[in-house]
Parts: sequence; structure tokens; C-alpha cells
Amino acid sequence: MQYHLVFDNTGDVIPLISDNAEVLEYFVDSLDRAGNNNFHLEPTYGYRLKNGLQLLHIQIESINTWATELLNGSIATHSIDGYLDQQVLNRLHSDWVQSQSQEYNIVEKCQRYNSEQSRLIHSYYPDDIPSPKLSSVIKHLGLSDEYDKLNTRIHQLESVLYESVQCTTASWVEFANPFSKSLVTDSIGNFAIGFRHLGRTLYNKFSNFDLDLVYNDENTFDQLIACVDLQLAMPQTILPSAEYVAWCKRHNQIPSGNRIIIGNIPDLTNRLTEYRQIIFRNSLQNNSFTIQLNKG
Repeated sequence: MQYHLVFDNTGDVIPLISDNAEVLEYFVDSLDRAGNNNFHLEPTYGYRLKNGLQLLHIQIESINTWATELLNGSIATHSIDGYLDQQVLNRLHSDWVQSQSQEYNIVEKCQRYNSEQSRLIHSYYPDDIPSPKLSSVIKHLGLSDEYDKLNTRIHQLESVLYESVQCTTASWVEFANPFSKSLVTDSIGNFAIGFRHLGRTLYNKFSNFDLDLVYNDENTFDQLIACVDLQLAMPQTILPSAEYVAWCKRHNQIPSGNRIIIGNIPDLTNRLTEYRQIIFRNSLQNNSFTIQLNKG
């Protein structure tokens, strides 16, 4: 079943396809009846993402003040939202990794640049080391920490980009869940009903050593709650561990996880940057979205 997330004010749209159409329709119909089909992104997400983008850009600009001679060119910079392009990040990371094993030809650099920096590097190495590793040169210049921070900034930004962003309605609403707990999974999906319930999921009880189910606080989506998670990550099927399955079997329980996936973005690979920009833009503007079903 195809449906859309439609943002207020901007009209931006993110398309989704659900494998669990019955769950989706029940969830959205329940929200509509409660007048609660309007979700806000986690309020600090856009600012944390903006901070990560800016820190990466600043780091590249700082490195470019000294690295041009070493790298035979500066590191490409982009507009702030240009770093939302994963291929830009992949290139930055690959170039940084490859540079660690590159050689620095001392004589060639002195002839090409004849700079104070190239002469200083020449003085660091004896004649029998004509081409030291670039990583060694950067260390001798006392710049390793700053250069390594480029790698750190990339990974810090990616950690925010791949977060599962919590989206909640203005008021709390919950309704009975008539569906099998076998739909509750730990697989990764782009749009899911999240666990914000009172109690512990069955898996949470297993992982927290309530192995005999002594304590009466298990709640594996007994209700559906108006709280969804939006995640621009590669969808993946993650099966429960053999140990957890065996434990569930001993207790006559259905193996289950911590979310109910209700949709994946069909063209995420080709339009990842666009959807990142949509979420970034609407998060900064504090725009909400509604779930709109394509009912024939």
C-alpha cells in the first residue's frame, strides 16, 4: 500500500510503501478519529544536524589553510546542506583514509612549492627517507589531531543522519492493538511505530535477566501509541537471536522486538539527499506532518 508523509507549510512529501497495510490503516484511522494525525519531529533534531554540518564544514576550512601543499590541492567544500549528500561524505572519508598511506616526495614538493613548510619538512627527514608517509609528515608538523578530527566529524554527522527520529503528536493518545505480537520486530525500517509504552517489551525483559518472568511489567505493544520513528537508513531484516528464540519457546511466548514497521521509502537510495534535506528543512521550521493514505 502506498501512502505519504505530507509536511505542513512547505508541502514537502515523503512517499512510503507499507507491507502491513492492515496495521497502517487501523493506526491512521484511529489517529484520524482522535483528531491526532499530526506529528512533530523531535524538536532538537534539526539543530543537532545543523551543528554537525557546520562543524564538518569548519573543520575542512581549517585543514585547507595548511593542507594544500601536502594534498596537492584543497579539500572540496560545499554549502552546509551539501554535506547531506552521502556520496560527498563517502568521498571525504575515502580520501582521508587513502591519504594515510600516501607518500610525501620531499624533493618534488620542495621543487614545486619552495615554501617554508616544504623546507621545514625536508629538515625533519634524513636523505635515506626521501618519501615518508603523509601521516608521518602531518604528525611531525603537529597537525595530526586536527587532521584526524575530519574523520571524527564525518562519523559524528553520520550518527545524527542515521538516527531514528522520534515524532510525536501534540497530545498523548493510545488505542488497543488487535494485531499479533509477531509483527513487533528489531528489523530496521524507514517508518515505524515506536515503543514508548508503560512497561518492558518481552525482549527487554529477556535482556534485563527477568528470565523466569517473575515481574509483572511486560508490555509488548499491548497498545498502539501516537509516536512514530522516521529513519533514513537502509532497511534491513534482523532476526532474533537463537538464544532469545529458545527462551521464548520455553515460556510459550512469541519472539518479538521493539518496533512495528509500517513503511519503507521506495526510492530512498536514489533520493536520499532530497529526503534528508526535507527532514532538515522542516525540522528547523518546526513543521509537522500528517500521514495520508492513498485510498482508492
